[in-house]
Amino acid sequence: MAFNELRDAVVQVKSEATPGDAETTGFTTLEINGTDSAGVVSPDLQFVEATILRPDFDQRPGTPGRAKSNISIPSYLTTKAAAGTPAPTPANGILLKACGLSEIVATELCTYTPVVTDQSMTVHSYNDGIKTISAGVRGGLSIDLSAGQYPTMTFSGEGTYSAPTPVAVPSNPTYPAEILHQVATANMVIGSASALVIRNFSFTWDVTQTERLDINSANGYKGTAVTAKVGRISTTVEFVDGTSWNPEALLTAGATHAVSLEIGDYIATTSGSGFKFEAPAAQITGVSRTADSGVLAATIDMVCTGNIPFNLIFKSADND
Repeated sequence: MAFNELRDAVVQVKSEATPGDAETTGFTTLEINGTDSAGVVSPDLQFVEATILRPDFDQRPGTPGRAKSNISIPSYLTTKAAAGTPAPTPANGILLKACGLSEIVATELCTYTPVVTDQSMTVHSYNDGIKTISAGVRGGLSIDLSAGQYPTMTFSGEGTYSAPTPVAVPSNPTYPAEILHQVATANMVIGSASALVIRNFSFTWDVTQTERLDINSANGYKGTAVTAKVGRISTTVEFVDGTSWNPEALLTAGATHAVSLEIGDYIATTSGSGFKFEAPAAQITGVSRTADSGVLAATIDMVCTGNIPFNLIFKSADND
């Protein structure tokens, strides 16, 4: 008989006061998408090996060189469920800050926008009685919004490696009160086109990290440095007779377009709960039309440009 132990998987995160220094208290427990929870932290060790030239070509035992962890945290994109709260920061906000986004809190609104500052987090992952810690975690994210489904967000990054230890899974962890909004009855606009039939929308914030090799550091490894960031959008639009919107012409023109997407009861200054994605200057970089079961559709790829390539804005429930 086998047991499904994924119910014993717990992931906790905490923003670091000093990048790279592991936090020990004050962690937030995430509600993660359980289909992938077992692989949140994966060791990535580079072994230093030596082959000795003797008659039998002995292979000596290797020693760990560069040691880091690959981090993948699949979660749902939610809004905080708290009546009348002035700070609607979601639990995912810690992941967003570790992607190089600033957290700007205002009355009823919380905005995440790209900045240069270096923010990292410590990740604690519990699986079947094994605890793995990774500090100095930074990375990028991907957001998927498919029509009729719940929105998901996956954080992918790197951090320092620590050997796992046998530890009991936290009993009755406290999960934040949050709301899941279905991707439906949304308000999505691409430039001047606001009445399109849109099947899905995905956004990736690709953050490139380069390894820093250092003779003066343990195992010759100093960690990573962020060397590139770019935001990309991909969406599938359905075309029917009479649709005059011409993405190929927009691609040829090379112009930029404002892209916005609102989900939930998102109203900027009054009661409601939801979130909004906005890219003020997205440029179309590819258009691919296909016939899908007799319906013409087009996959449109865009890159987010400008000093502020995108914003992700959350609004909490306000029942005052």
